[in-house]
Amino acid sequence: MKKSYEDMAREADEVKDTEREIEGLVPVRNLSTAKEARAVFAVRLSQSEMEIIQAAAGRAKRSIGDFMRAAALAASEGEIRPPTEQRAATVAEVRDKIRELEAVAKRL
Repeated sequence: MKKSYEDMAREADEVKDTEREIEGLVPVRNLSTAKEARAVFAVRLSQSEMEIIQAAAGRAKRSIGDFMRAAALAASEGEIRPPTEQRAATVAEVRDKIRELEAVAKRL
């Protein structure tokens, strides 16, 4: 049976800082390494946040890690802005106007 996100998060919290974090893990041998050294960064997400990111990564045909890396780099370079309440409201308003225009165009 597959563990839920909440179960995995609870288990991780239980062993955090107990020196038992790596118990039961299997060492990986013959692992090829990237030419450029990389850092690993953990992010705590709610189940709904993870589902949203997973779906978006799937639509983009990218792994979750690759999708998150690309989004974070784009945001850091100013290519995308984090959503704000005002921006979301503006986008909704524009969509409503587009629907109104489509309805008018169909009547022509």
